[in-house]
Amino acid sequence: MKKLESKIKKQKFIIISIMIHLLIIMIFQNYNLFFKGFQKPLKYLEITEIDIPDSNKIINDSGRLAKNSNKVIEEKIRKSPIKNSNKKSVDSKKSEASNKVLSKEEKKITEKGDLETKNKSEKKKLADKSSKSTESLFNPGPTDPESNDEVTVDFNTQEFKYISYFLRIKRKIEMTWSYPTSSLQRGETGQVVLKITLNKKGKLINSEILKSSGYADLDNEAGDAVYQAAPFGPFPSAWTLNKLNVNITFNYSPQGWYY
Repeated sequence: MKKLESKIKKQKFIIISIMIHLLIIMIFQNYNLFFKGFQKPLKYLEITEIDIPDSNKIINDSGRLAKNSNKVIEEKIRKSPIKNSNKKSVDSKKSEASNKVLSKEEKKITEKGDLETKNKSEKKKLADKSSKSTESLFNPGPTDPESNDEVTVDFNTQEFKYISYFLRIKRKIEMTWSYPTSSLQRGETGQVVLKITLNKKGKLINSEILKSSGYADLDNEAGDAVYQAAPFGPFPSAWTLNKLNVNITFNYSPQGWYY
């Protein structure tokens, strides 16, 4: 019995709570309708026309302005006569005299000719010619691939035009170049300076030994490495060269081999 009573109480409590919640929801939904009766009606403002005073009745008390219009009355000023003295000053007379002297000198220069200026111009021309000749003797000109058909360049040059192309050549030669084992065992060391000639397409045309290491195996190894690494690819499009001569130094030392 007690269990039944407790169940009935629980059911009643649930039903009552549901009813309360439904009432709250209904109140919130009809909030505006419920409180409309208690709200005061809005009052609207009425705009009335304002009388503007007639412009004809406005009195302007200023003395300089007209009474019914804001136009300024023209003021008349007496112009005082300006006295101009036509007498020439002493300074103007001196300037005229100096101008006459200058005109006479100019006439003399035009008639006889200014010898000093001619001599100076001739001296300058001679000095320019002499400086150009000395420059051509001591500076034969840069190895510019855009101006010459054939150029000779050192392999370790720092000129920006050649760096990227020479890096390509170095990488290809490093793949085929080594220190001969027989020369290492005998302790042979030295430098081989090799001059190689390439055409526009990067093909090897010629190679010659400018400086020998004194050992045939070392010289042959340097030449064979270049032959195996060729061709090296075409010249950059900015170059107008037909041939490129490159001087490469091959170093053989106990520490290893390097350019």
